[in-house]
Amino acid sequence: MITNRNTRLVAWVLPLFLSACGGEGNSANSNSPPPTPVSQTTTNTNPAGNTPTALPPPSVDNADFSLRRSTAIDSEVGQLTVNGTYSTKKLYYKDSQQEVSEFIIDNNEAIILKIMPDSSTDQYQFNAVYFSEDGSSQVSAEVTISIYADFQGQTAKVLPLGDSITHGYNSISYRYRLKQKTLDDSSVNIDFIGSQNRPSIFSDTQHDGFSGYRTDEILYGTGGTASLAIRLDNMSIPDMVLIHAGTNDMLQNYSVNHAVDHIRETIDVLRQRNPNITILLGQIVPTGNNDTNESIADLNDRLASLGSSMYTDYSPIILVNHYSDFYNSDLSDGIHPNQSGEEKMAERWFNAMLPLFDGYH
Repeated sequence: MITNRNTRLVAWVLPLFLSACGGEGNSANSNSPPPTPVSQTTTNTNPAGNTPTALPPPSVDNADFSLRRSTAIDSEVGQLTVNGTYSTKKLYYKDSQQEVSEFIIDNNEAIILKIMPDSSTDQYQFNAVYFSEDGSSQVSAEVTISIYADFQGQTAKVLPLGDSITHGYNSISYRYRLKQKTLDDSSVNIDFIGSQNRPSIFSDTQHDGFSGYRTDEILYGTGGTASLAIRLDNMSIPDMVLIHAGTNDMLQNYSVNHAVDHIRETIDVLRQRNPNITILLGQIVPTGNNDTNESIADLNDRLASLGSSMYTDYSPIILVNHYSDFYNSDLSDGIHPNQSGEEKMAERWFNAMLPLFDGYH
């Protein structure tokens, strides 16, 4: 298990005290005197109405933020400590001075992320500006937020979890092709773990896929298979899980609710084993049967909602779409992926993984 995933990255705030006079034609030049700082003291009559109380000057304290690339939208990046009363708070890009929409400052002085950081951005720089109520003064802070990849420079223990599509059915499964992709990219280092071993064609064969199992059987176990909780206790602690489950529920005419409820509980059990586990939740591949595919499409929509509702900053859920652009020609028997289908699955898992290891591709 990776133990240093909460690495603190540099995010610094440099308070700058500025004063601006109203009206046009007051722009500063080299001969102008320095701007008048905000008053060093402010008086306030206490409730007794006798002794004025001296207040410290307005300021923005230093802050130390950390932000992982898979952080959720509308999550708090960090909180600025501001001393003083201001009527307006805005964020501007440092270079262009355009107002920022990706981050806002809420009423509690918390910087809130409004979009998920994209894979090409490794640093955000902006100015937080606070304007006084009368518009005569302002205080600003120059802020840098560095983005880090969740598993950068690490080898992640990855648990492939599911049914025969994970296990492999008359094939080597997507796992072999995914492993080959990670070997071809030195920035992505994974070690498959699980209670099962198959096939012998490649060395990293561990997984937790069970042929014919529904979501309840993957979770609770059946026959000679122990429950997921017991299986987890007897393997390395997973850093990441790849969930592709629910196909047999739909083939056996179990309800979508049945599958969603058990996948929800599966996520709970995984988080009991590792509260910081990263979850790649697969929307399952279609079959060759249109009626079954209607149920699968419904299930996949519900999985998207489930992933959103269960997302946390400490245990992010990343939705991986295995349904779209997956055709009968990608299936060997109308259910299981053939070589082209496995290649598609491996590519999609890999693309979801990549920003977690190296966000700078």
